[in-house]
Amino acid sequence: MELRSATKREQDKAYEKGKKRREENEKNPSNNKGPKDDGYEDMTPGQKEEYKKGYRGE
Repeated sequence: MELRSATKREQDKAYEKGKKRREENEKNPSNNKGPKDDGYEDMTPGQKEEYKKGYRGE
C-alpha cells in the first residue's frame, strides 16, 4: 500500500511538471523548453504518461 501511494505521488509530481511546462511555454513562446529539460528521459513509464497528460492539458 505504501509503495502504491509513493508511486502515485511521483506520478502526480510528473503531471504537475508537464502542466507547468505547458503553461510556461504558453506565456512565453520563445522559452523553447520541453520535456527533455524536465528530466523526461529519466521518468518511469507511469510518470511519462502523467507528464504527457499535464503537458497536453488533459
